[in-house]
Amino acid sequence: MARHFSKPDDKQGPGYRPVISRSDYEASHRPSYAPGGYHQQRLRRRKRHHIGRTIGIIVLVLIVLVGVEGFALYRSAKTVKSSAQTVLGQVSLLKESLKSGDADTLRSTVEDITSETSVIDAEVHGPAWVVASYVPVYGEDVKSIQVLGDVSANLTQNALTPFSRATENVQLSSLFANGQVDVDAIQTLSDSISSVAPVVHSSADALDALPKGHITQVAETIAKVKAPLSSASETLDKFEAVIPYLPQMLGSDGQTRNYLLVAQNNAEIRATGGFPGSWMLVSITNGSISLSDAQTLQGKRDYTFSITDEEKNFFGSDMGVSPANLNCTPDFTRVGTLFAEVWQDYMGQDVDGVIAVDPVFLQDLLALTGGVTAPDGVTVDGTNAAKVLLSDTYWKYLDGDTQDAYFAAVASEVAQKIMDGLGGVDMSSLVQTVQQDASERRVQVWMSDQDEEQAIQSMKMGGELSSDSTQPVLGVYVNDNTWGKMCWYLKLSTNIGSATTNSDGTTTYSVTTSVTNTATDDELASAPEYVIGNSPAKRDDGDIYLSPVLLMAPAGGKISDVSVSGTATMGEGTLYGFDTWSGSVNIEPQETVTYTYKVTTAAGATTSLALDTTPTGQRF
Repeated sequence: MARHFSKPDDKQGPGYRPVISRSDYEASHRPSYAPGGYHQQRLRRRKRHHIGRTIGIIVLVLIVLVGVEGFALYRSAKTVKSSAQTVLGQVSLLKESLKSGDADTLRSTVEDITSETSVIDAEVHGPAWVVASYVPVYGEDVKSIQVLGDVSANLTQNALTPFSRATENVQLSSLFANGQVDVDAIQTLSDSISSVAPVVHSSADALDALPKGHITQVAETIAKVKAPLSSASETLDKFEAVIPYLPQMLGSDGQTRNYLLVAQNNAEIRATGGFPGSWMLVSITNGSISLSDAQTLQGKRDYTFSITDEEKNFFGSDMGVSPANLNCTPDFTRVGTLFAEVWQDYMGQDVDGVIAVDPVFLQDLLALTGGVTAPDGVTVDGTNAAKVLLSDTYWKYLDGDTQDAYFAAVASEVAQKIMDGLGGVDMSSLVQTVQQDASERRVQVWMSDQDEEQAIQSMKMGGELSSDSTQPVLGVYVNDNTWGKMCWYLKLSTNIGSATTNSDGTTTYSVTTSVTNTATDDELASAPEYVIGNSPAKRDDGDIYLSPVLLMAPAGGKISDVSVSGTATMGEGTLYGFDTWSGSVNIEPQETVTYTYKVTTAAGATTSLALDTTPTGQRF
């Protein structure tokens, strides 16, 4: 017995199994509540079961929520689309009421638009859209739509509404009518534009900051809104610069402003447009416009004008005595000053500014206002005014006095039609026409007051040579020396080709300029001498003789590797601080003379090379 209960021997063999009592056995198989025991394992199994079931319930709830929110988002999107279509439908009504000055319609239309944009903004910030904005990747598109909602509400509430209230008694159709500009209305518009412009600018900036859309429809919608809003912001930038000066420029407070209006004839081309054939004084008092009789200074050489030695070197000494050659320089800030000097010398009158236009600009305005009937019964309108004034007249009337009388009659009819009709045209179309033609140098303005001149230049209407090396501009200008009207057939085109970035930060462009005489020998066989011209520098009757032709490098840049075809000659110099190549060329009928060269812009340029060039009589 003693041995049975004795302490086990430490040296027992590997097959040894200890003997335990029944109580010990039962104790070892009894459920334990101690840590690590059977009960804890069971609790863990139950806990895992509860967690799994909870996760399942959450997933189920999310599925239900997504379904509900997805349906809600769908319904909300339909509401947004419906409101957007309503707004679009109100736009034409808004334009008409602004133009006509219908205050009641304007007020109700703005209220409708404001109401619908508020609906749009509220919808896109609702719970369904908020949930959708957290979806990976595509949630960014939802956030962009929400920004669109913010922008639409901001524009209508803080720009459109106050603008319409301030201008509800202003009739855009009467801003300019019957030779009268409504100066008080201009002042009201000026104040209103100044107040709403910051809202438009901030809204445009908000859209510009949006990321690229992942969903095609969203990306397209943003692009459709962004483009016109950006354009509106840029237009307001220009108007903000000039509109505060408009009342005084229009003779407010009883003052009289005098402007010299010069018609440039592209058939005998000059760097800024054409031969200055017609000179007319425009006087404005409290917005009331009066025109003097047109004057011609052709052949006049009674005074000496203040040209520089540099200008004399490039354009010849004749520029200093002939009013017809003062615009051989492409810098309209110089031309305006010199034209004003001409008017003072010959007419004894100081002018506050100079406005130069060409027949293509008049044709574009007639396209808006409707045409006129010339003394010979010909309809002069938006399809043919340039051809009638730059070509047909010289073939039809061979006597110079008859030509002058015809031009004067047509010019008077056209001027009256434009003054009477501009108030009834679509304002956006008018602004677009003026901007387009100003960019082509078909309308250029110089002001004697420096603040007003800066405002005009900010509108891109000053015809100045760009001195900004960060936004490089190549100048290509031509002057006729045919002594005729052959430049009606002149085609001038410049192609700016590939660019190479240089190690010093400059950029070099390959450029080709082509000059073509589009006339044929057959049509010139019966041409009047007044058209052909009798310059001794011409080789043949049908030639167009250009001199000087100017290639002007951008500010801080350079032109190199110049080569020409045909009989063209070119040499390098400096004009107004710009590297400039100049020369002459005879161009036979159906001949094209080509200039190829390299243009290197200054280091630090932030935009690609742009082009400024002489406007021709035809848009080929």
